[in-house]
Order: sequence, then structure tokens, then C-alpha cells
Amino acid sequence: MHLVLLGGGHAQISVLKSLGMEPMAGLRVTLVSRDRLTPYSGMLPGYIEGKYTKSEAMIDLVRLAHFAGARFIHDTATGIDADKHILTLANHPPLHFDRLSINIGSTPRLDHIDGASEHALPIKPVPELMEQLDAITQGHRQCKNINIIGGGVAGVEVAFALHQRLNINAQRQVNIRVIHAGKRLADQFNSKATNLVMQAMIARDITAITQRKAIAVSAQQIILDDNSVLNNDLTLITTSATPPAWLKDTGLATCPAGFLAINRYCQSISHEYIFAAGDIATLTSDVRPKSGVFAVRAGPILRDNIRRSLLSKALRLWSPQRQHLALIGVGGGSAMAVRGRIAWKPRPILWALKEWIDRRFIKQFTDLPDMPMPRPPVIAQDMKASDDPAFLAMQCMGCGGKAGWSTLSQAIEKAYHLAKQMRPDLPFSSLRDSINTDASQVPIPRTKTSYDLVQSVDAISAITDDPFMLGRIATLHALSDLFAAHAKPFSALCLVSLPRASRVQQGDDLLHIISAILITLAEHEIGLNGGHTMSADQMQVGLAVNGLRPSSLTEHTPVIGDCLILTKPLGVGLIMAGYHRNHPTVSGLMVKAALDVMAISNAKAAEIASHYGYFPMTDVTGFGLMRHARSLADRYDPQMGLSISLAKLPCLPGVSTLLSNNIASSMVADNLAATKYVNASSQLLPYALLHDPQTSGGLLMMVPPEHAETICNQLKESDHEAAIIGHITDTNDGMIAVLD
Repeated sequence: MHLVLLGGGHAQISVLKSLGMEPMAGLRVTLVSRDRLTPYSGMLPGYIEGKYTKSEAMIDLVRLAHFAGARFIHDTATGIDADKHILTLANHPPLHFDRLSINIGSTPRLDHIDGASEHALPIKPVPELMEQLDAITQGHRQCKNINIIGGGVAGVEVAFALHQRLNINAQRQVNIRVIHAGKRLADQFNSKATNLVMQAMIARDITAITQRKAIAVSAQQIILDDNSVLNNDLTLITTSATPPAWLKDTGLATCPAGFLAINRYCQSISHEYIFAAGDIATLTSDVRPKSGVFAVRAGPILRDNIRRSLLSKALRLWSPQRQHLALIGVGGGSAMAVRGRIAWKPRPILWALKEWIDRRFIKQFTDLPDMPMPRPPVIAQDMKASDDPAFLAMQCMGCGGKAGWSTLSQAIEKAYHLAKQMRPDLPFSSLRDSINTDASQVPIPRTKTSYDLVQSVDAISAITDDPFMLGRIATLHALSDLFAAHAKPFSALCLVSLPRASRVQQGDDLLHIISAILITLAEHEIGLNGGHTMSADQMQVGLAVNGLRPSSLTEHTPVIGDCLILTKPLGVGLIMAGYHRNHPTVSGLMVKAALDVMAISNAKAAEIASHYGYFPMTDVTGFGLMRHARSLADRYDPQMGLSISLAKLPCLPGVSTLLSNNIASSMVADNLAATKYVNASSQLLPYALLHDPQTSGGLLMMVPPEHAETICNQLKESDHEAAIIGHITDTNDGMIAVLD
């Protein structure tokens, strides 16, 4: 069965942690999130103030999903067909689900204030806000007036945090105002609490403007409903939340405000296989404020009821608390407290209590234990009576170990039409051969120019659990051999290995993989000519590619003094090795950087170099930089000497940390044994980097010095992290000298 978790909110992370601690055999889990790092709301004001670092205040969803055995898809939802069990995404093909859990939060309304969409900034997503604040703090941006629209608890805490960060810590003298439509700030609390809030704001010279609404925002001004005008350099929105517009077309029951209507099981009142929690959901029988406190408390109920639903067990009732202790930071290491009709004035001891509670919570999802292999529990008994081959005791091998005809044909047809919808700018050719044809017939162009046929084949296993991204990376990885050979891609066949799964899940996997292959090939002006599927223990994607190269083309003969140019940074293998081991030093942002590099085509790099000549080149992939450099030199002279400078090697963010923690790919030992070199450096060589296998790595070129700087600069201008990393030397010993 397939459980899709949409959003990584405070309740959903409890589901992920539970699945990591007690996995369910037979369950596929996919987390879809627009964020790789999700802020814990309790620590957000402290993060804004500068008390916490990003790693202290945020939960790494990529790492948590990996711990849970869940696939992570970085995307946003655009719709749900609740009756058909389909989730649609902005930049991926649709996903089918058996259970869906929604915890995407909500966003402040912008449409009711003229100009807010263009000139105001919601407090989430947090990275955009922090980028603005960093610029102000460091003096790169002039800011005299910050206006916060919305005087609830969130707006008040942000005001205190900004005052501490900008006016106290950075000494920037910024006027901070809070604009609130109600009579009192933080009016969800008792009058004593709101009075304490006002006293704290007056003491810090923060202006409160109550019983006023902002009606228009520009880059320089805010206009209120009494026609008064406020000077403005930065506007933040913390007003009441609104659900996404697409929610109304899902077929799911909603409350009058448009949020998902749920029962006391955190379950949709209209679709029992869909669950929800947090700001996106409203408990219709007992409405509660939109607050992170209730999302946190809903987490265990959501966690247990999803599991119970999968096992066809009775669900647990949720009774949200009537009162809770609210700790409100006022900046400078002090906080006030409110519970029911009681309020306590700001004290450092209350901040210490708040910090202890917050750190204890976030530690649950950042300090992840090493888990033993899971026990095989019984799951989804209603799935047993099925004619789906995935559930048959006897599994066919040989030619029978593949995706079914109907699954494959439907996936191919859907992938082709979906690819055209996702990229209408690309010239997709029609499907040349149907599934009924065993071999593809490709006409050879007849021109006056004579061509050589250049062939290559390559395959990769599931370096990422996002099948759409895997399809793109595998395609670029295979095509790269053609670019290194100065050939233009001409045709392609694919081979896809899929793990045992239901028809629907295999259909989803094929749809994602094939549509990515089609789009990536179309970007290079070719189509997919055919392919084959296989059953395997893990997902794998390979392509056999053909290219055409003019028969008259001759490469520059490398000589002493020629420069070595590398067009992509190193460290892909290091990062992914650490990620798959769930090492705490590997963050979701590091994984993103590695995936982004793998998803860059080498076609542009080869084209830039070709303007100055056809230079010897290879792509740096599984054998690592050193072995690929040696193999490139050996084509021309096995005695050719090379030098490589450690200081010049471009590396992905975080690589130095991984090296210091002794992270290395399993391929390093074999790659090390395959290369001879001289340590001419004053330091211990980073073997794990020099021999790190790169998936869809960059091109390594041998370029004459008169062209090297120009080519390298043009590569950088086209967003390649290129560098001149070494030279051909006169040693004539067939060795690589590694220099400082």
C-alpha cells in the first residue's frame, strides 16, 4: 500500500519518526514537501532574533524521511482528486495513494490588501525573510521602518525578535510597528496578558496601532483604513491564515472558512482514507485556534490512526486540550507566560523553561537512532485478496520478471502526454514505435557529411528516491558520454528495473521515470525509441544512447602545459554515501546541492569548449577524478605526466565536514587501487574526495593554456562551477602529482 504524506508540519513529523522506529512491511511511504528544512514554530522567533542557528531551529525533512524509509519529493501540491486517490503536483507527475495525510499548514492572506502580493512578505517561507534580515543586519540594505500586519501572538513575537536583532544587537535604529484590526494585541489571551504585552512593547519603543486595517501596501508606504500613511521599507504579514485555493476543488469536505473538515480521528469527514492535522484542518465538532501547539498535540493521534487504519483496527479519539501554557518570547532572553486566566510578566526563568521545552521537542526529530532491521508486521488485510501479481506467492522470473503489458502501455502513453503538458516549449516527436513493436527502426540521415555512429550505455541505481529526478539524472548520465566524444545525440533506449509493487505503484514509478526521460531527451532534441522493464530488488534506470560525430572531426593532440578543466564540483558520492547511511552531518540542503549538480547537462559545457576546438575530454563518473584523469591521458600516451592541485578542486558544500568524519563511498578503495600518483602535497591526501565516484559528474578537458581561462570564464557565466585544476607535466612517468 502507498501512504503519501503531504507537507512536513508539526504533526506529520511524528508520523515519520514513528515509521522509522517501527516500520511497516508492505508499506511504501512518500513525503511531498515544498521545504527541505521545516521551522519549528516555537523556535522561529528565537531564530529570527539570532539566538538559534538554522540547524537548531529547523527540522531536516530529507534526513527524517530517509530515517523513516520514505521517499522524499521536493514539490508543492496543485490538487487532489479525493475520489480517485490522486495527488497532483506542480513539477512532478501525479501520485496515487491508498492513504493520504495532509499537514501543509496555511499561509497569511494577501489578497485583501492592495499591493501586498508584490510588496509584502509572509513570515513563511522563512529563508526569504532571513535573507532580508541578514541584508539589514549586515548593512547591505537600508531599512528604517518595518511594519508587521497582524497583531496576534505570531506578530507580537516577531516584533520583539526584530527589535532585539536589529535595534539592540545590530544597533540599526529601526522603527517597528504592529498593525492590528482588533482592540488589543494578542487578543486570544486574557486582558492581563495583553496588558503585559503592551507594557513590554512600550518598554522597547515598539509601536502598536490597533483598530486599524492596512488597505494598501507599496515599497515605500502603507495606507490604513483611516487614510493615514506609514513610511515603509519592509512589510511582514502575520494575519489570519487561509487555505490554498486548490483545496475547494478536491471533493473533500471543508469548514465554512475553507479548511479541511476533520473528525476526532484527524480524519476527513468525507473521505475516511484521508487524514489531516495542523492549520490546514478544522476539527468541526470542537473548533480550536490555528496554533502550532494543537498541531504538536495532534501528532500522536495522527501517527496512531494512520497506522491503525492501515491495519484495519479501531481508531483513537482526539480530545484537544482546553487550556495550554503559552510562553511568549519578548527578546533578550526573557519570556512571559499565559495559561487560561493567569498571566506572568516576562522573566528570564520563563525563557529558560520555553527553551528547554523547545529543544526537547526538536531533539526528538534531529537525534535519530540507528535502527535494526524491521519486523514483518501484518498490513492491510483487505489487500490480500487481489489478482495483482505483486501479491502472488509465486513470482515469475526470467522474461516474466517485468512490469505487466497494461501497466507499461498505460505508463508510456500517460508519460508522453504528460511530458508535453509539463514542457510545451519542447519539440516532442511522436512515439515512433508502440509497445507492440519489439525493435525500433531509426532512419540514418543522408547528407553530404559523413558521420560515425557513437554508442554508449550506462545505468544507475536509485541514488535518489524521487523517481522523476532519478529518470532525469540517469538520462544525463548516459548522454554525457556522447558529449565527451563530441557527438550529437541521435537515439536512445531505456532499461528500467522496478522493485516489486502493486500495479498502481509500478505505474506511478514508470510514469515519473519515463516522463523525466522524455523531457530530458527532448531538451537535447531527440526522442525515446523504446526500452524494457525488469523486476529487481531496487529501482534502476539505464539508457543505451547513440550519437553522430562527423568522420572528419579530429581532436587536439594534448601537449605539455595543457590545462585540465573540470566543469562540475566533486563530492556527489561522499554526500550520497553519508545520506544513505543516515549520517547526522549530511543535511537535506547538502543532498539538494548534490542532486542539483547531477541534474545539469554537460551539453552546454561541451558546446562552449567546441567554439575553440575539439579538445580531449571525458566525463568524471564512477571511477572518480584520478582514474578518469589517468584514463584520459592514457588514450594519447601512457607515460604522460599530470598534476592536480587540491586548492583548485571545486567541491560541493559540506564536503570538508564529511571528510573530517571519515565518510567515504564504497567505491573509493577500488578506485584508489586503480591509480598511480605521487603525493607532492604537504598534507594528508583526501583520498575519499580524489577517488569519489560521481554520478552525472562534470567533464574533464585538456585545453591549451591560451584558451583555458576564456573557456573556464564562459563556463562560470553559464552557471557551471568550473575550474582549472591542473596541467600536463613533462615528467613522462605516467604518474599524477597531487599538489597543494
